[in-house]
Amino acid sequence: MPGQEKRHMRVVLDTNVLISAFLFGGRLGRIVKLIEQGQIVPCFIISTFEELRKVLAYEKFEPIFLNAKSSTAEVI
Repeated sequence: MPGQEKRHMRVVLDTNVLISAFLFGGRLGRIVKLIEQGQIVPCFIISTFEELRKVLAYEKFEPIFLNAKSSTAEVI
């Protein structure tokens, strides 16, 4: 309809989904593509974002970032 802006689907994401989507791809990796394309708007509370930052700093994820020539800062 004229004068109406396009609505984007808002999606609530938790820490586990975000980590799987960003680091491991697969089916959840599609979420990253949809966010990048502006087709969905990720929604989460500040504590989820803080938890994501904390979890991504775990030593077990370091090899994944090194292999991808990336860093936690690029994901967050």
